[in-house]
Amino acid sequence: MKIAHVYIGNSIKHPIIKTYIDFSAEIGVTELELIDSKQEGSRVARVFDVLKKLVNSRSTIYQSHDIVSCILVKIFKWNSVHVYDMHEIYSSYFKNSIIRKLFFYIEKLLLKSTQFVLIPNEERAQLFFKDRDRTIKYEVVENLLNDKELSTEDLNFNSVPKTFKFNERELRCFYAGTFTEVRALSEICLAIELLIGIGYKIVLDLYGAKTDCVNKVIKSHSFVNYCGSVSRAELLSKYIHYDFSFAFYKPTNLNNIYCAPTKIFEHEYYMLKTVVGPSGYLLRLVDEGVINNVVVSLGYEPKEIAHAITRVLDSDQGAVSQRQKERLLWSYQISKIKQLYRKFNG
Repeated sequence: MKIAHVYIGNSIKHPIIKTYIDFSAEIGVTELELIDSKQEGSRVARVFDVLKKLVNSRSTIYQSHDIVSCILVKIFKWNSVHVYDMHEIYSSYFKNSIIRKLFFYIEKLLLKSTQFVLIPNEERAQLFFKDRDRTIKYEVVENLLNDKELSTEDLNFNSVPKTFKFNERELRCFYAGTFTEVRALSEICLAIELLIGIGYKIVLDLYGAKTDCVNKVIKSHSFVNYCGSVSRAELLSKYIHYDFSFAFYKPTNLNNIYCAPTKIFEHEYYMLKTVVGPSGYLLRLVDEGVINNVVVSLGYEPKEIAHAITRVLDSDQGAVSQRQKERLLWSYQISKIKQLYRKFNG
């Protein structure tokens, strides 16, 4: 089975495509082709680079990973099997409501005309495929943790559960990522300030690029430490030293509302408690017992985030069984994906 991954960018740098590449043999791929562009220039140049490779390709199945590559495959490989791996809701990026709504319907039309759609959670699927529209064939493939990137030590990781006692010691938390207004960093700092005001001892470490948002909170809050940008492996090694973390995406667009961040599964795997923004998807995973160490905030106001932090501190760290760990890893989905690929191959 020959599969081509089509992406307007560098496939190796895309964590989801990289996972598919890592598990190619396990899901039955005999020949793998990457139709992408490693050019650092303009997006237009990357599109033409991908188009040139696509026209000359002779793969059996084409799996597109963004809306532009999806359109290119539809036009130039219309008689081939086409799978659209929908990582983003592109219509949500338009600020003008009329254009956004128009593009949403165009996006939905593209999905309906594709042989098969892969989507990261059922909540996002229902946005496009209400009542599991049978005219659209789709399957949920979650953004789980890539176990091929884990060492033997990581796979056998078993932390001693932590307990918290009010005012017993200084609590350390961290937040990592690209800090823009969407990540609610200012609100998180105000929430921590509220808790410090009633006697909590909390220090917040930040990992990532030094953006304007980072500079602002460093100047305003003495409990914030900027730790620079570190590799994923280096950050993983630091988890053991922290009591909890954060993962927030303000609902500024549909992508943020229906996001499915891999780091949630990563934090759960390493038994790191995490305070997250409102999310139907994560609430469902909590209810199903998939994740035990996530506390979902009721909102994005400092008081609501502060309340979520106290819920973290009022509860013991949840143990993660071996069976639960397996559910958090991408290999958990292999049999389902392998069957799908066989169907694609006819």
